[in-house]
Amino acid sequence: MKRTTLLALVIALPVLLTALPGNAQADGMPFPEITAASLEVRATAQRAVVWLRDGTWEVHIQPVFDREQAGAAWVVPWPARPTIHPSNADLFDQLELITSPVFLDYCTPPDSGGGCGATDMGGKSNSFDQGTAEGAVTVWEQGTVGQVDYVVLSAGDGDDLVGWLETNDYAVNTDAADAITEFETEDQFFFVATLSADADPALPQVPVRFVLPDLADGYYPLRLTGLAVAPGDALDLTLWVIAPGTYNLGHFPLSHDYSILGGTPRDRDDFDAALDTFFEDKGADHLALLYSLPTSGDLLEDTRCVGDYAGPGYACVSYADVGITPPQVWAPELQEVRTMEGWIQRYQGRMDAAAMAEDLVLVQVTDYIEQKSSFYFYDTGTCPSEDDEYVGCSVAHDLVHATWFLAAVALLLLLAIAARRSRRRR
Repeated sequence: MKRTTLLALVIALPVLLTALPGNAQADGMPFPEITAASLEVRATAQRAVVWLRDGTWEVHIQPVFDREQAGAAWVVPWPARPTIHPSNADLFDQLELITSPVFLDYCTPPDSGGGCGATDMGGKSNSFDQGTAEGAVTVWEQGTVGQVDYVVLSAGDGDDLVGWLETNDYAVNTDAADAITEFETEDQFFFVATLSADADPALPQVPVRFVLPDLADGYYPLRLTGLAVAPGDALDLTLWVIAPGTYNLGHFPLSHDYSILGGTPRDRDDFDAALDTFFEDKGADHLALLYSLPTSGDLLEDTRCVGDYAGPGYACVSYADVGITPPQVWAPELQEVRTMEGWIQRYQGRMDAAAMAEDLVLVQVTDYIEQKSSFYFYDTGTCPSEDDEYVGCSVAHDLVHATWFLAAVALLLLLAIAARRSRRRR
């Protein structure tokens, strides 16, 4: 055999071997195989969105009324005069969907060095007693939003406000009246609302959008609610914060502490237990940060993916995988959010009266913003092989590769021996 022929075989054989079927290799990172996935959307009693929208702070609140209590007053204080608009209930429901926890079970492929291919984964009249003298109530605006009749007013002190509410037939219980009386009313504007006389009790409440152009920082009112909270009670609050920002520029609570919820809950019961432990350890004045990611990317896609900063490696899961049908049309507000360069964050609070002694204030920070996806991973161990011929990540499949390698080495040795004998005969 000629030396050139031998050299050609030595070069060609490894190339041919690389064309044989083998393990799919990740580029330096093992791809987890998702074996189970679930997502559960569960709303809290109070939900709100604080959004820096085109340079102006907005607060969207979904009201909660006791429909059996006719004329019940909903009173919200603001440090600046708001303008009132209807919000969109779909915004709240879809925010719940994209930021609720997703629980994933995964297994690690046996050949973790190279990795395996990932599996696809009560009514009011519009006539009000208005005062003009100091210490009286001044009405700035009145109207209807959704099923709610409202006024925006200011008052000299809490007693004046309670007197106005009672004079205009708003239902204010003793605890609420005491709380309003104690509240500092100076430089405050009050949104006062009640259900319209013709409100349909079967319909959900239309959220209210408060636009506050004079606010410099993000804001969510807590103090008045806190004054009316009985000992042992707490406000279960879900709060989304949406604001422009880059990887090291965002808005975070100044008035209250917060921490990322840790742990690896496997399902909703584990998640609820983790929240219970969080608030027991941190206290009622601490907020749990459940979600914090840039607004771009797969925010509104059917398939959501997460990088290895949040789990064992890159993984994707679709709404179909968790048994949920995504909206056919996403809320226009979320489509707007998706086009902005910024952050969307979800906080959860379980706040007692002491924790609500201060209103929640959000300020811009320039620290590194740690990302927190909605994915929670549970490692079930090494992926099992179905049988000796398991095609994929398996010991048996690796042995097939080893057999081919040994055969190639043996063939090369035989060729080398044959070439040596041929030279001796010459």
